[in-house]
Amino acid sequence: MVCDLVKDELPEELKENNIDIALLLFVLSAIEPNNMNNVLKKIHNSLKPGGLLLFRDYGLYDMTQMRFVKKKGRKIDDSFYVRADGTRTYFFSIEKFEALAIEAGYEIEKLKYEVRELKNRKRKLTMYRVWLTAILKKSI
Repeated sequence: MVCDLVKDELPEELKENNIDIALLLFVLSAIEPNNMNNVLKKIHNSLKPGGLLLFRDYGLYDMTQMRFVKKKGRKIDDSFYVRADGTRTYFFSIEKFEALAIEAGYEIEKLKYEVRELKNRKRKLTMYRVWLTAILKKSI
């Protein structure tokens, strides 16, 4: 199935109270911040009571964001940047994502930053990756 989560209605198979688990991996960061809540609400609506949304996306101060900070003309808004290919990316703080999730009607089971230090020995680089992970639940 192909669907534009911002513009389209969800396909019939994903309608109200029909899904046990939804997976949102590096999707929400590509959506304009003013549309994020509507996307989370659509997913919430399609989950069965007790259903889960598993989430992972870019966290605040990820190395990619730090690269954007150095480049002129890439910042669109707070924590929101445009890539060279025209796609966009948002970097979430725990507080921002928590507010979005609660406003969309979720209970928060887990919400934390995952921080990894990656080393490229050949290029002698240390990279710090920051992701936000969450488990959100639809109330029973």
